[in-house]
Amino acid sequence: MGTNSGTAVTARGVAAVALALAAALGPSVALGAWRLSAPTALPAEGTPTSASAVDNGAVVELDATVEVYVAVDGNRPADGAIPGHLYDARHSEFGLAQALIGIVGRTEDARGALRLWTGQVPAQIYAGEKAQPVDWSLVQEATVGTRVGTTAWIDAGLMPAPFGFEQVQARSNWLWSGSLLHVATPFYLMGGRVQWAASEATTLEVGLYGGWNKIAASNVPSTFLARAFGSRSWGRWQLLVSTAPTRPEFSRAGTGAVRGWVVDGWLCAPLGAGYEVALQVNGGVEAWQSAGDQRLANWGALNAWARKTLDERWQLAARVGVFGQSGDTEVARGVLLGRPFWPTSRIAEAALALQYRATDGLMLRAEGRVDHAADAIFMHADGAAFQRPTVALGAIWSL
Repeated sequence: MGTNSGTAVTARGVAAVALALAAALGPSVALGAWRLSAPTALPAEGTPTSASAVDNGAVVELDATVEVYVAVDGNRPADGAIPGHLYDARHSEFGLAQALIGIVGRTEDARGALRLWTGQVPAQIYAGEKAQPVDWSLVQEATVGTRVGTTAWIDAGLMPAPFGFEQVQARSNWLWSGSLLHVATPFYLMGGRVQWAASEATTLEVGLYGGWNKIAASNVPSTFLARAFGSRSWGRWQLLVSTAPTRPEFSRAGTGAVRGWVVDGWLCAPLGAGYEVALQVNGGVEAWQSAGDQRLANWGALNAWARKTLDERWQLAARVGVFGQSGDTEVARGVLLGRPFWPTSRIAEAALALQYRATDGLMLRAEGRVDHAADAIFMHADGAAFQRPTVALGAIWSL
């Protein structure tokens, strides 16, 4: 099926979600007090909040953001690509990272969201869906949910994956670029979840999905995810565990895969005097069958952030991270197995960013970053390199 027919299917899907959202929220909107506003009261996707929060009447909120950038890769890659950099993916050119518009609605007993987007970020994230008959590249989120009892919610649809401290919109992050760990973990999930407010400060969640970054054929549940998250006076936190679904490489190599697991956790704490710090730890194991034997691969990653608010307009942020992979490695039918994320055993990064808030809705960021790998995996004008220095200037407008 061609692109036009895929887009038509997507349009029908978006319309169906919109109708479902309207049906869920409509009666309360008609009967109760409601307001239309920017989503200042709503967190960025994945940000810990209590599942028991209730607003009087119905709320319909608009969401919009535009993120643009210009970046320079010191290695001057011939094809202009900067792999692993989600928000500054092209060298020496002005680019639209993403433009998003959406609507979020909730009542005391129902909630839902529909967000549409375009740009280089969704093009990269949905690259694996392009060969499917349905083109979902315009839809960032499409969910509907209902309250169960007084402290639980059930949600279903296409939703942002809650992995990690950084989010899919750069506006929610401390730096411009996403960390190596951020771009290695999933960005979206298709399926359903249950959230239960164990207390005012802690929420528990379990979900069943059709795979990491997979919409097509997601009617076959393959990913289980559970997490606990919350916010207290000493900071925000999250602990997550998820099954790791089979990678497409296994089928291409004629190798049978065994389910893996991943654990991810982070903590963000204020230190006073305008200082904040955050720490994220991620690790997992993946197994596959080869010649009757079971082979294993494992990985571990660590990220650390620090941010200083200089005044009401200026902020300075830094990030360091390391990502390591080890275990059995095998090449089958031209496919490298045992290294799930990067074609090297170890990769590290260090970044520094300065942010200026020009207005309430406009932020400007300048970032310098260096990536270093154990192998020469970075494209260079003269071949390959172990190190990649980059500089990016970004602008973020949000409603």
